[in-house]
Amino acid sequence: MNEHIERKYLVADPAIVATATEPPVAIRQAYLATGKTTVRVRVMGATAWLGVVGGHATTAVGYEYQVPRDDAERMIEKLSVTGVVEKDRYRIEDGVAWAVDVFKAGNAPLMIAEATQTSRTAALAAPSWLGDEVSHDIRYQNVYLATHPFS
Repeated sequence: MNEHIERKYLVADPAIVATATEPPVAIRQAYLATGKTTVRVRVMGATAWLGVVGGHATTAVGYEYQVPRDDAERMIEKLSVTGVVEKDRYRIEDGVAWAVDVFKAGNAPLMIAEATQTSRTAALAAPSWLGDEVSHDIRYQNVYLATHPFS
């Protein structure tokens, strides 16, 4: 089990991806079940994961299991109850490790930066390239974007 606190922000300066510490990873994901608990299948580069996540806006409890990539692709194709979310994920080191997602297809040109914390009381210095915090805004959750594309 993994319990964590996510802080999400819009990206105000898209040029930040040029400072990534490694090449971006292509991600495709869809949901097999949605509601209070979601079941997500994600293909991330050469690996794939099945995740079960419950909780609310910023605090989530989740379980994630690696699955064969071919199985994950078939689950997305045959079992998903949502659209597919496609994005490239960049790693940015700026005070903390940030994941910056650059969305594609129906969710382009959306860019969201996320930092994960283990404590509610830990301070998070927001770099200047960030825009508004959207941690509590359902419209920026991946499960919402899978059913209500940003564009």
